Amino acid sequence: MSDTSMVICPACVHEFRAIPEDVQQELVELREDAKRYKADYLSACKTVADMHEAATGRRGEAPWVGVVEDVAAAGRDAERYRKVRRGQHWSVIDGVGETLLGASLDAAVDAVPVVGAA
Repeated sequence: MSDTSMVICPACVHEFRAIPEDVQQELVELREDAKRYKADYLSACKTVADMHEAATGRRGEAPWVGVVEDVAAAGRDAERYRKVRRGQHWSVIDGVGETLLGASLDAAVDAVPVVGAA
């Protein structure tokens, strides 16, 4: 047996030694596979979290609905803003009946801090 990191209960050593060498080797290989699969899983999770952050600007925050849904919602929000703004210098009427200038709308959107921005 080449894997010295395997911990075996002292009371069970005699039982482990009774297991054929090829089965012992397979157990060692399965343990190594499990470690590799765990590392791959954690790496994939980090990649998805990084992609979610890049798309939504929310760092260290779980998706509100799901990763794909959050990214789609961010795209819909951006599209709604573009439709409201439409490149005009004025866009909508504010809550007190005055024209809301496009520059004011831009400033209001820009004033909201991006979550997780460094």
